[in-house]
Amino acid sequence: MGALETRFRDPLEQIRAREKLKTVSQGQRSVSEYAEEFQCLAEKVPEWSAVTKIELFKEGLRREILSWAVHRDEPDTLRGWIQLAGRVETSLAQARRHRGGLQQRPQMKEGSRKEGSTPAGRRTEPTGNVSASRSGCFVCGRLGHRAAECWQRKGEGGGPPKPRAVAGKRAEEEPPMRHHSGGLVSQDKAMIVVPIQLENGSKQATCKAFVDCGCSRNIISPELAEGLGCERTNLESPIAFSQLDGSTASGSLAKYSAEDVKCKIGSWEGKVSFVISQIASYNVILGMPWLGQANPQINWEDKSMIFRMNLEEASQEVEREPGKRGEEDSIRIAELADKLPPEYRDFVDVFDEKEADNFPPKRRVEVKIELVPGAELPKAKIYPMSAREKEELRKYIDKNLARGFIEPSNSPLGAPVLFRRKKDQTLRLCIDYRGLNAISTVNKYPLPLVKDLIAQLSEGQIFTKLDLIEAYHKLQIKPEDRWKTAFSCAFGLFNYRVLPFGLCGGGAAFMQLINEVLHPLLYKGVFIFLDDILIMSRTKEQHVELVREVLQKLREAKLYAKLAKCEFNKDQIDFLGYRISSQGVAMDPAKVEDVRGWEAPKTRKQLQSFLGFANFYRTFIKDFARLTLPLTDLLKTKGRGETAKVKAPGAKLTWTIECQEAFEALKKRFTEEPVLQHPDMSKAFVLHCDASDRAYGAVLLQKDEGGNLKPCGYLSKKFSDTEKNWPIWEREALAILKALECWRHFLEGSGTPFEVWTDHRNLQYLRSPRKLSAKQIRWAQYSAVLIQTQI
Repeated sequence: MGALETRFRDPLEQIRAREKLKTVSQGQRSVSEYAEEFQCLAEKVPEWSAVTKIELFKEGLRREILSWAVHRDEPDTLRGWIQLAGRVETSLAQARRHRGGLQQRPQMKEGSRKEGSTPAGRRTEPTGNVSASRSGCFVCGRLGHRAAECWQRKGEGGGPPKPRAVAGKRAEEEPPMRHHSGGLVSQDKAMIVVPIQLENGSKQATCKAFVDCGCSRNIISPELAEGLGCERTNLESPIAFSQLDGSTASGSLAKYSAEDVKCKIGSWEGKVSFVISQIASYNVILGMPWLGQANPQINWEDKSMIFRMNLEEASQEVEREPGKRGEEDSIRIAELADKLPPEYRDFVDVFDEKEADNFPPKRRVEVKIELVPGAELPKAKIYPMSAREKEELRKYIDKNLARGFIEPSNSPLGAPVLFRRKKDQTLRLCIDYRGLNAISTVNKYPLPLVKDLIAQLSEGQIFTKLDLIEAYHKLQIKPEDRWKTAFSCAFGLFNYRVLPFGLCGGGAAFMQLINEVLHPLLYKGVFIFLDDILIMSRTKEQHVELVREVLQKLREAKLYAKLAKCEFNKDQIDFLGYRISSQGVAMDPAKVEDVRGWEAPKTRKQLQSFLGFANFYRTFIKDFARLTLPLTDLLKTKGRGETAKVKAPGAKLTWTIECQEAFEALKKRFTEEPVLQHPDMSKAFVLHCDASDRAYGAVLLQKDEGGNLKPCGYLSKKFSDTEKNWPIWEREALAILKALECWRHFLEGSGTPFEVWTDHRNLQYLRSPRKLSAKQIRWAQYSAVLIQTQI
C-alpha cells in the first residue's frame, strides 16, 4: 500500500506542504485547531528537522500567546510546544473571565481595535515572570503577579513608568530596548533601500522602502496610507517614536495603524501591518516585525537582500556542529588553491563554485524583455517526461528555488521544458522559449566578430583562458519582466529572477555586462566572446600582471570562473573552435578528428549539417567553393521566389560518384590540419586571386621568418547564375574586388604596399581610358583606393 501511495501521490503535495508551513498561522483559532493543521502539514515534510518545525510553529502563534510562552522553560519538542501554548491560552482565557467588562475589555491583537472603540491612554501589557502566578492578577487581569502586588492598586511604585503626555494626549515614550512594544527609529546607516509594491483593494502604489533593523515597528506615511485607501485602526495607545539618542522623532506621534497591506519586495509577497506616522521624509520603513516575518538574508556590504525559498538548507545548517562549516570551507578552499598556479592563489575565491551559487547583486545592466506591441502571448504547454527526466527536473527546481534563481509564478505564459542528452549521457535541461522569442524585440548590443578576435592574436606568446560559471545567471531580470520567463512543468509554474539560457538577446545583455567590467583591458591583451575570456602577452611577467588584473575585475563584479575549464600560462590554447599559438591559427584538433569518421550524408539535412561545419573552417581550405560545388548543387531548389520548391530535410539525396569524390577531397583537406600564419601589420601582404567558370578563390599571403610565403587565410565562393555569364576578365576582377573587401582591414592597416597576383591584366583594363559600365566604374574607384602595386 505504501508503494502505491508513493507512486500515485500528487507530486506537488510536498511542495505545497512546504510553502503552507511557511505561512500557516493561528489567527483567531484555538491552539488545538492550529496545532492539528500544523501537524498534518509537518508530517508531509519528514526531511525537515524538529528545530525548523518548532520555529515555524512558534512564528504562527498569536503574539499574545508567544510573548508569554517564551518566559517559561522552553520545550525541545514540537509536542511540548503545543502543550505549552495550550496552557498559556487557558491562563489568558481565565484572566479575561476574572477581569470581566469593568476593568478592561478582552485583549485583542495589537492594533485590531477600530477607531473610537478604545479609550486613549490604554497601557500595554507589562513584561514579567509568568511563574509568579498561573492564574493572573484579579485586579488588572494580567499574568506575572498577584493582586496584592498589582501596580494599579499600589500606584506607580514598583510598576511600569507613568506614560508622558505628547501633543495633548497620553502616549508611551518608548525607550530603545529590544522586543519592546513601542517604537524606535535608528539612524540611516543601518538602512537598506528596496523598491516595494503596495496594494490595498483596487489601489496600488510603488515606492522606495527603508529596511531598518533598529526600528521596532513597520511605519507608513499618512499620505501613502490615505492614497492607498487604508482603513485606520486605533492603536491601544499613541506611540511617540524616539531616536537612538533618546530624543523624540519630529512629527512621529502615531495614533493609528493600517492592517494587512499587501506588499511585494523582490520575490517576497505578504501582508504587513503598519503604524501610520511621518518619520522624516520616508514613505515606508520596514522594521523588526517585517524582518522577522520575511526573514531575508542580508548582505550588509552591498546593502542587498535575498529571500530564501527553501528552509530545508537553513535547518541543515543550524544542526551542524559549531565550527564544522568553517572547517569544511577551509578544506575546500585549500584544495582549490592547490590546483591554481602559485601566482594566482590569492584569487582562489574567484573560482569558488559555492560562492557562485549566491544570488547576483543588482547591477547597472539589467535584462529587459520587451514584447512586440499587440502580439498574442504564446499558450502554456507541458511536454511529457520519463521518470528519470522528472527526477532531474525536481532536483533542478529544488536547487534553484534554494538559490533564489527561480520563484513560483502566476504568469499567463508557460514555456515547455525538455531535456537533451550530453556526450557523457547526462541530461541537460532546456526551456523552449521559441514562442516568447518570436514576440520579443531583440537586444541590438553587438557581439564581436570571431575572425576579428582571432586576427588580433598575432603578438601572443603566452596564453590564459577563463570560462565563467553560469555567466547568464549573473544578471538579474527586471522585476516587472520576470513573469515573461515563466516555464511550466509537472511541478507547477515558475519564472526566473536571473537571466536564463535560451532567451533572444541574452547573449547581448551579458556581452554588455562583461564589456563594462573589463572595458579598460579590452583589446590590450584581453579578448572576450560571451563567457570565454582569452588573455595573451609577450612575456611571462606581463602575462601574470595582466591575468591578475582580470581576476581582480571579476572579483569586484562578483563573477566567477570554472577552474576545471580554465587554462593558465600556455604556449598554445583552444579558443572558439580554433587552436591558437605563437606559430599561427589552426583548426581545433578535436573537431578535425570528428571529420575523419564522418559518414557520407544520406539526407538533405545531414548534408546541410556537414556543409555548415565545413563552412566554419573554410578560411583554412584552399578552393573551398570549387571543392564543394557538387555538394552544394544537391541543395538547389527548383524555380525561383515563391514558386521555388524546397525539398524536405529528410528527403533522400541523389548521391553520385562526383559527390563522393568531392566529399572525400574535402575531408582530406581537413585532416591535413593546415595552419594559418598570424597577420603581421609591419610586413607586406600578397593577394593571390583566381577565377574559373563556376567559382573564384583568393589567398592572403605573407612571408615568414625564412622568407617563404605562408597563407594567412583563404577565400572562395561560387558564382551566381548571372555572374557565370560575365566575361572572364570581369569574373577575375570580381575575385580581386571580393578579396579586397574581405581583407581590407589588413591591407589598409599595413605599413607597406601590398601586391596582387592574378592571371589577367584586369585592373589595367579598368584603369585604361575607355568607356566603362556603371558597375565597372564602381570597381575601378574601389580598387584605386587600395591597390598600389600589381603583378
